[in-house]
Amino acid sequence: CLSLFFFGTITGNLDFVTYVNNRMVSVRNEKCDVDNKLLEDGEVWYRTDFCEKIYCKLVDDFGLTEVKGCVPITPVPPNCTIVGRRGTYPDCCVGEVVCNLPSEPQSDQDILEEIQLLLAKRARK
Repeated sequence: CLSLFFFGTITGNLDFVTYVNNRMVSVRNEKCDVDNKLLEDGEVWYRTDFCEKIYCKLVDDFGLTEVKGCVPITPVPPNCTIVGRRGTYPDCCVGEVVCNLPSEPQSDQDILEEIQLLLAKRARK
């Protein structure tokens, strides 16, 4: 059975998995160069674009970083966003997924056009 039409918004809690990643980075001006962000020896950077905490340690001529972060266990679909992620790592390792679904067809013509689109997609496979 194939359901063709949905409307509204779907929300649900997300589960997150944490990770730790140690990596060597280049040193510039006696600082760890992490994605063009320069960190002093022993400095911690809390990224907000990714839910991560990055620690810099200078060792001889290279930098060693410890990256701790988290990501949703399941991929977030393109029509969905994560809401409720606030703060820095590890506080940002919580959230809900909100998905906007297409509007309900308003007329028989809308339904016919949707069916034609689905049939055309199926014919291309």
